[in-house]
Amino acid sequence: MAKQILDCSPLVMSIVEVKFSDVPHSILADGIEKFKTALFELGLSIFNEDDLNEIELNKHGSDEVEIKRSKSKRWDFINLKRDTSVTLAKNQLMFRTTAYSTFDDFRFFWEDVLNACFSVFPSVKKAGLRRVGLRYMDLFMAEPSENIFDYINPAFLSEVQLNANSDSVSTVQRVRKTNTGILKLVLEERIPEDSRVNIFPAGVSDPENAALTVPLRGHWKKYDGSRYAVVDIDHFWQAGEELDAVNSEQIIDTTKSLYKDSSETFWSLLTDHAKHKWQHKELK
Repeated sequence: MAKQILDCSPLVMSIVEVKFSDVPHSILADGIEKFKTALFELGLSIFNEDDLNEIELNKHGSDEVEIKRSKSKRWDFINLKRDTSVTLAKNQLMFRTTAYSTFDDFRFFWEDVLNACFSVFPSVKKAGLRRVGLRYMDLFMAEPSENIFDYINPAFLSEVQLNANSDSVSTVQRVRKTNTGILKLVLEERIPEDSRVNIFPAGVSDPENAALTVPLRGHWKKYDGSRYAVVDIDHFWQAGEELDAVNSEQIIDTTKSLYKDSSETFWSLLTDHAKHKWQHKELK
């Protein structure tokens, strides 16, 4: 099958992450300088360390709740353009980029990050694998004389949306099981507030020193200030009660499988008009 691309992509950010059971702080702290060097060689030369405040609620009986407070570390590694980063915490490794080109390039960098992690922290492989997730966030904006729904397949829209006027907004969420895991699609319509456009899905935020920049897409400059849509495709595999040990091959294979359904969902979401405006191409 030919690979498909959009020269004028609406993609804002792509994220892949693996979550595992807690790794002792001493293991991560002892190797963090070596990991910093390994990611520096991958082009991630900016380093930030932050404290995370955690609250754990434990219920005892029917009306007694114990509250435990603790702190842990978060380490962020960012490139000079601030469009690519890796985050490491006691139970998570995450790679994010706002400069996505193709899935192959994305996956190869993710493999390099995983190899660096398991080389520096071999004990992480003794942790239990909880989750592998792949997430794509897109921004759909109309040009003058267009409607945002010109870009979205009507099969994904409700009757309310199709019949609504331009001053109303709504959100559609679809959740389905796939052969790999659970795929959540959220399509949220928005109206600019004080001429400002919020390009990220609800709940997506980072510490200021770890935030990535989003390059201004050429076709966004034609935006007419009307209703727009944020599209969030979140596809993840999650372990059951019994965990297997962290395995790099399983993580990569799962990432590939997650991408297949995510990609098919995205392309089926687009109308022919969207493909034309965003310069759809097939690569042999």
